[in-house]
Amino acid sequence: MHLRKLYYTIEQFAAESFKTDIELLTNVLKNIVRNEDIDIKGGRLWKLDTRSGTYRLIEQVGETEAIKKNFELKIADYRMFLDLVHKRTILSTETNQYLMQKKISRYSATGVGDLVKWKKYEVFPYVLAFNADFINDTTLQTLNVISTTLTSVLGKRRNERTRKELEKDLDLARTIQRRILPEHELNFHHYNIYGVSVADRIVGGDFFDYVQSEAENDRLAIMIGDAASKGLSAAAQALYVSGALRMGIEHQTKIAVLLHRTNKLLHKTFA
Repeated sequence: MHLRKLYYTIEQFAAESFKTDIELLTNVLKNIVRNEDIDIKGGRLWKLDTRSGTYRLIEQVGETEAIKKNFELKIADYRMFLDLVHKRTILSTETNQYLMQKKISRYSATGVGDLVKWKKYEVFPYVLAFNADFINDTTLQTLNVISTTLTSVLGKRRNERTRKELEKDLDLARTIQRRILPEHELNFHHYNIYGVSVADRIVGGDFFDYVQSEAENDRLAIMIGDAASKGLSAAAQALYVSGALRMGIEHQTKIAVLLHRTNKLLHKTFA
């Protein structure tokens, strides 16, 4: 298959909606093996476990004897996993006795995903291994396209997840900010007081509030503040300061002392 066509074919395999990266890679693996235009007869998906230093078998498809579920290969015993970082795709001879019993003698493997740390090394989070009648330079080119395409797809999925998480944080920050800001004007003796806060593109820590002591109706405090950060962190800091000042003003009439104590609390909490 022409490499450009292969690229778009792999993207189509991954275009469906999947809950997890493993579901996506499993679907792509099955479609690659089933596709008559791609000269591959069997394949396996391995997933890295950094805690045990192994790759665990997640899925296998095609014309290969069944390998036992959750079979693991130790990175320390399988140099191929480290070599993939430099070559991305390799052709190698099987050395594991159990896999050799399954009639796997020669295989090609390709790394997928952004590199992750394992001890002092960097390794791929996923590895796809394939069998074919003839494995040559064309096969290796095919696997390189599969690897780079899937790594790109996984990167896009990760970016999309990050974007959605940021949107949730911003929604929460907006909610917090709305709760801090007064919802209406304040009538104080002969004065009508109101304010407006408009965030610049992203929710920040800007806030203002009117605070009156229940014991002293002739005094009014107007708070205006701005947290240095942005988003949820800034909104949380603004909420904390607003609450601290509201509580403190009931017990402390001197503004200098109140601000000094609030500043110490703020530094202790967020520094």
